[in-house]
Amino acid sequence: MKKVRKGKHRAPRSKRRLKPKPRSKAWMPSSPQPGRSKEEAILSPKGPEGQFVIPTNRLLQAVAALDQGDPYLAFDLCCEVLTADPTNTEALNLAGIAAFQTGLAEE
Repeated sequence: MKKVRKGKHRAPRSKRRLKPKPRSKAWMPSSPQPGRSKEEAILSPKGPEGQFVIPTNRLLQAVAALDQGDPYLAFDLCCEVLTADPTNTEALNLAGIAAFQTGLAEE
């Protein structure tokens, strides 16, 4: 008769499943400033023509500035986007890259 190793003769325990943590309410930005529509509140500051510029345009300009070797301009453009939307992950990422290239990563 084959000897059973310790613990092998016992029935396997079912794995305890952890319940998922309850999710908190999704973060919602505060209400737009008086006199501004909801769409205008999402857009970044006015461009040179006086029209609102979409933050993705600013981010594209920041990427172009990084490619041309001007991380200071890229960092400034990312800061403009982040003032309009502090949760913009693309702007945070580009700002970090630009800050590292300029030596401002300690800030």
